[in-house]
Amino acid sequence: MLCILVQGVVDAQAPLQSLPARTTFQGSDAETRGATIGGNQPITPIPAEAGPTSSTILGPTAIDPYSNWPNTGSTIPSLFGAPTPNGTSLAPGTTTVPADTAPALTIEGAPALGTNGQDAYPPSSPSSLFPNGLNIPWNGQGTLGQSQFGAPIRLIYGPRLKQTWIYGNEDPRDLQIHDTDVSIALTLPNFVYSGQPIYVLPSFSLHLWDGPKELVSDLPSKAYSAFLDVGWNSDPQQILGLELGGRLGVFSDFNTLTTDSFRTIGKVQGVLQLTPTAKLKAGAVYVDRVRLKLLPIGGVFWKPNSQSKWELSFPKPKIARYMTTIGTHDVWWYLGAEYGGGSWTIERAATATTDHIDINDIRGYLGIEWGPESMLANGRRIGFIEAGWITDREIVYRYMPPNNQQLRDSFMIRAGIGY
Repeated sequence: MLCILVQGVVDAQAPLQSLPARTTFQGSDAETRGATIGGNQPITPIPAEAGPTSSTILGPTAIDPYSNWPNTGSTIPSLFGAPTPNGTSLAPGTTTVPADTAPALTIEGAPALGTNGQDAYPPSSPSSLFPNGLNIPWNGQGTLGQSQFGAPIRLIYGPRLKQTWIYGNEDPRDLQIHDTDVSIALTLPNFVYSGQPIYVLPSFSLHLWDGPKELVSDLPSKAYSAFLDVGWNSDPQQILGLELGGRLGVFSDFNTLTTDSFRTIGKVQGVLQLTPTAKLKAGAVYVDRVRLKLLPIGGVFWKPNSQSKWELSFPKPKIARYMTTIGTHDVWWYLGAEYGGGSWTIERAATATTDHIDINDIRGYLGIEWGPESMLANGRRIGFIEAGWITDREIVYRYMPPNNQQLRDSFMIRAGIGY
């Protein structure tokens, strides 16, 4: 939160005057949160109206192969700039952006970096590639000094937990699923002297399956995914940027381990800063599934104001809107969709033979998420809960017939902490 304390001297006999919340002072884009001023008295803060405030922190990268990775900033070069709020001109190619206009940043949700209470980015472009040099000093408090953008670099973030339940009953084409995902995020600052950190996320997922009841499907009762995610973003202050991500792991049941069990996922995405509040992204992700290997990704990421976010992207669009503030946490609702499922090697229950399967589906959901405003602005959240409908469900087998087993539509409930 940005708190401005202004002290001035006025006529001792003058009556007290109130300044409404979000008053803008001439020559500044700072907003008051409500104040009262009187004779020789400093301005006394008054609680502001509910709603997100202007603050920003440096967000990290995380790793869902289909993720949307907008970046944040307070002064960002853009292809189409705009005048400053007070009408003065900026240097060509730069535009001042409110600190709360940054869309979210994820690759299967990672925590964002902390903030020192100031804007995450300097007020102008640095005069050199590494203005603070190549050394990152240890501050003795669990962080590695400060990044070139002013935010302290944390080494380790707390564990994250996510639980998904997909309903199923005794119908022969039903498949009930329970997914439990846990991970922890690690930070390696100044990766290969780029001035940007790389994020490493060891993760583990347990998948419990019940069905389908048709004998030809014969899925095992459980499988697991153990993998390592990495992610890196180029300098967000440039008009053109690059986002990279990767995943390497083992995806199998508890009875099989073949070369198909080891999968590699990779993501490459280019970023074009269209305006201070809009980005255009395009790229591809190698998903390494039985049926699908390469998937195009990208779209437009737009935050028209501090209470709306539009991620018009494929294959994971999301539209979010601010609801209210409870205590120190903002609450948002959102509509989203995604291409879900996964790929594993299994031992087929009926024949005891090894096979490689995909479980594919399309998910649409309505949810709420909450956390401090500065976290939500960068893709972090304390928690979320969502419910939705799952359609176009199928099991695809690689080696043994049937090669494609259709499943009934169902509904989903998913909740998480830290994702």
